[in-house]
Amino acid sequence: MWGGSTNIPEEKEEKNESYTPPEPELRVDLIMRQKNNKLIYHSSNYYLLANKEWDSYRNDSIRLSPNEDGFITSYSFSGYGPLSIYSNLEFHFQYSKESNNWYLVKTVDMSGYNSPAAAMGIKLGQAKEDNPEYTQAQLDSLEAVMSKKFNKEEIITETPKDFGSIPFPKFRKSHYFQ
Repeated sequence: MWGGSTNIPEEKEEKNESYTPPEPELRVDLIMRQKNNKLIYHSSNYYLLANKEWDSYRNDSIRLSPNEDGFITSYSFSGYGPLSIYSNLEFHFQYSKESNNWYLVKTVDMSGYNSPAAAMGIKLGQAKEDNPEYTQAQLDSLEAVMSKKFNKEEIITETPKDFGSIPFPKFRKSHYFQ
């Protein structure tokens, strides 16, 4: 559902101010099924998905977790050119019966070069130009080191031990893009 709803995000409720998110932000509502199969509104978050103004190299999505005990939001983006990098961020949420709320339980940040061979070729070419005195053995050694660097995908995983307890309505993905 597009923003503009009369629901007030929690951080503004305390001040008792009305709030309408600027278009075109997306509001994500959590709807839960009760034991009697009735659907009820649980909570909302205006800061989970990007607005439609982002470029075409960015994809946001929400999907069920593999074991279906929660959901995952994903943010993928990529730069231009052979030296550009990609990044895929995932935020995992699970429901707590004790507190009747959804919580962030894990973040995963995967990143690397879009085109490792091209990036390595450019950097190796620059090294040859900048260091004409290098022997072939030195260049081969440099290529081996660069190959490990450029072909490596970095994966960083964090849990509530790293970021604390964050309920779904208070989650701000912008905190992870700084």
